[in-house]
Amino acid sequence: MDIPKYFEFCRPILDFLAKDKQARSMPQIFDAMAKHFHITKEQRREILPSGRQSLFENRVSWAKQYLFWCGLISRESRSVYKITEAGLAESKNTELLNRAYMLEKYPALRSKCAQNQGEFREQLYCDATAEEAINSAYEQINASLASELRENIANMSPYRFEHLVLDLLEAMGYGGIDGGSRVTQKSNDGGIDGVINQDKLGFDVIYIQAKRWQNNVGGVEIRNFVGTLTEKNANKGVFITTSKFCPKAIECAKSVPHKVILIDGDLLAKLMIEYDVGISTYKTLKLKRVDSDYFDS
Repeated sequence: MDIPKYFEFCRPILDFLAKDKQARSMPQIFDAMAKHFHITKEQRREILPSGRQSLFENRVSWAKQYLFWCGLISRESRSVYKITEAGLAESKNTELLNRAYMLEKYPALRSKCAQNQGEFREQLYCDATAEEAINSAYEQINASLASELRENIANMSPYRFEHLVLDLLEAMGYGGIDGGSRVTQKSNDGGIDGVINQDKLGFDVIYIQAKRWQNNVGGVEIRNFVGTLTEKNANKGVFITTSKFCPKAIECAKSVPHKVILIDGDLLAKLMIEYDVGISTYKTLKLKRVDSDYFDS
């Protein structure tokens, strides 16, 4: 089964803490919830896009936080929680402990909602945790940015596109001390659009073919590219296109003894965003949280 939404953990957490009324640490709560919902080890290792926490632990933690805001559990010490008298009374109910029920019954949670505006306030009424909502918005922004990048690339000249490809590879760490890359002459390039050093000292060279195409790249183009690599006694190449690769092209790249990397339009835009090529940062947001060590000392 999929990992439950954060509010679906509220009742099981309360039931777990009500069993013996003992204080329990967050690792104990995590393990109990994993057992209750039959969460696999692979699911527990699934990380949020931010890379800071697992998706499973993030959702359990938000459920714990809602129970805390409602006064159903208390914080005994750092990452240790215990059920309250209100929590014990609630544990005897059979109502689904969801957002609507908690907001209607517990003024403390309504007050918390009223105090906060914007994204967090909206998050109280949706299935996603705050981190998931932020990640979703971030992905939407990047998807829109990638689309805009592809539109701009489509209006480039083929020769300017070749320079863009080299700029990207240099940003990714390829090239020599002085850059170590160059666009080949527009004629007599043997099908090669650029070359770049694989390392700082230039021990190996990567040959590049960059095609600003609308049609998908087929197996013939890949075979021709590999043939050119062979003529140049090279074993590494990158084929970059603004379109996509046909299955035969992908199969051909995998079957040859040369190391041929294929980058289609979607991956190209993603790499440009990741390595800040052709884009600029206009706003930086810092997400902060309470330093528990400070208050525990």
